[in-house]
Amino acid sequence: MPTVDNFSIRQRARLIVGIDYGTTYSGVSFAMSTATDFKEIKPWTAYPGSASHRSEHCEKAPSLVSFADENEEESGRDLWGYQVEPGMKAYAWTKLHLDRSARASEYDDPGLKKAIGNGMMKLPRGRTAKEIVTTYLRGLNTMYQGVAAEKFGEGYLDNLPVDFWLTVPATWSDAAKQLTLEAAQDAGFASRTHDRVRLITEPEAAAHLALKSSIHHVQDLIEVGARVMVCDLGGGTVDITSYEVQSTSPSLRLRELCVGGGGKCGGTFVDRNFHALMEKRFGKAFTSLDPEMTGPGSHFMDQFEMAKRDFSLNLPKTRPHRLHLPMASLPVTPESKKHYDGRFGYVLITQEDMESFFDPVWEKIMGLVTDQVNRVKEETSKGIDHLVLVGGFGSSPYIKERLKEYCLARNIRITTPWSGAWSAVVCGAVLRGIEGAITTERRCRRHYGYECSEIYDARKYPDYDPNKRPLFKTYYSERWMLGGFMHWLVAKNDVLQADWNVSRGFNMEHAYPDKLGGSIHLYACNLDKGPDTIDSDDVEHIGKINYVLNTLDLSTTQQKRMDGGRITYRVPLTFNLRVTDEDALFELKVLHQGKECGQGKIAFSYSFE
Repeated sequence: MPTVDNFSIRQRARLIVGIDYGTTYSGVSFAMSTATDFKEIKPWTAYPGSASHRSEHCEKAPSLVSFADENEEESGRDLWGYQVEPGMKAYAWTKLHLDRSARASEYDDPGLKKAIGNGMMKLPRGRTAKEIVTTYLRGLNTMYQGVAAEKFGEGYLDNLPVDFWLTVPATWSDAAKQLTLEAAQDAGFASRTHDRVRLITEPEAAAHLALKSSIHHVQDLIEVGARVMVCDLGGGTVDITSYEVQSTSPSLRLRELCVGGGGKCGGTFVDRNFHALMEKRFGKAFTSLDPEMTGPGSHFMDQFEMAKRDFSLNLPKTRPHRLHLPMASLPVTPESKKHYDGRFGYVLITQEDMESFFDPVWEKIMGLVTDQVNRVKEETSKGIDHLVLVGGFGSSPYIKERLKEYCLARNIRITTPWSGAWSAVVCGAVLRGIEGAITTERRCRRHYGYECSEIYDARKYPDYDPNKRPLFKTYYSERWMLGGFMHWLVAKNDVLQADWNVSRGFNMEHAYPDKLGGSIHLYACNLDKGPDTIDSDDVEHIGKINYVLNTLDLSTTQQKRMDGGRITYRVPLTFNLRVTDEDALFELKVLHQGKECGQGKIAFSYSFE
């Protein structure tokens, strides 16, 4: 077979693949880069094992993983998605572990931390969350490879370059984005030199598909100047971003109006509330049962999932839901008989119970929506015109009823994508790969900056914390300096243009010319105003930038001979921090006198304490 050089490969049409790894369900979609109509984007609907679940035509697969070494009586291989059967030892909701090091927001499920430690979200011994996600994505990749070979033929596929667009929550920490990207790469995505993996935020992908679909079906539904809030209600996270439509033809163009909001308060919050009530009502009779009987993916939780999907205020269920769960150790009392049919082994869940599971989740979602409406008014003096509802949890009748009531009172038109709310994110990711970015301006969601030092003055800084802030003497100037001062490179709510970058200068003083390099600690803060020092508990260490000055010409630097003959160097440097539109991750270059003299990368803090 003739070889094809990388340059010619990149000039050809590419296959665009969207990957939406979700907390509860995950999906894949694809189209050729030459597609001229978004309707050519096809979500995959035939996942391994789906037929046995009566789900032969399903747009997503459960985000479940079962390991062979923990289920020896099964197939002898790791299983994922629909391959995982009730009764197997399996792991779910792992996506939420990836962002576990991030500080909790006021809109996060308050019970999430407890759930991470118990059976519902407990990790297997000796395995990390990233390993579980990688195992799942490896199964997804194996399926994709087979599908692509079947559709295109292996010979054609060998030389067909592929762009994989991986979706992530907009509220995800930078470390969580990096972990997600690494998991996809470890799973084998973009293992060939002419393939690429890119990241896109979930609400942006959903906005691209939803608004494109709306414009196609109803020409004047979305007009230039309209203010649109995209609410992505998923299984684990809620992401809300507001845009102004800048143009609809010939291309859709949007700009973010304010800092988006979000929290870990998706559909699994309802499940955790349900479990909390089970523990309260039935005590050890429930908690002593194996996770395979009561955890995500179990027959018991599958039954509850059906009840959850049907729950409605407008069409209330008059009889209790009956969920089969044998609890032989449950004492028979007048109180237990109200909630458990001991004769046939059914848990009884009333309409009022369902409301108690959903209401706390609605309060968090309502808080996020209200906060976003208020932020848009502050920025524009105008309100929201449209609310676009996407995501699996956005299909809940209860959630839609409550949101419609809210929007009706404020003259906001609420819509869902014509192509469906569940697949909007994964199909929107493919559309991004075909059409390019549609968002011309973004709002920075956090402050980002680095730690710097100032000349120490005991009168000005008498009470600094020596455990957080170093006091040191510089090599070249021989001055006492106090560290721990924050220099914010970019502030929360700053407008970021496409391919945003910022440069700042600093001096490096060094006494070892054969080991020129160093590190800069990077911090973030979610407060509206960034603190001046790292003393504040709201200043979060997110990683450090390591750099090596491997091409520096020492003759261009300031030099000084110290006592004892040692030569010290003072090097004025500039570092450039850039976020690209294609991967939403930080890149760094270090320059001296305008010339690149070293490269750096962000080594994120992966603290899961």
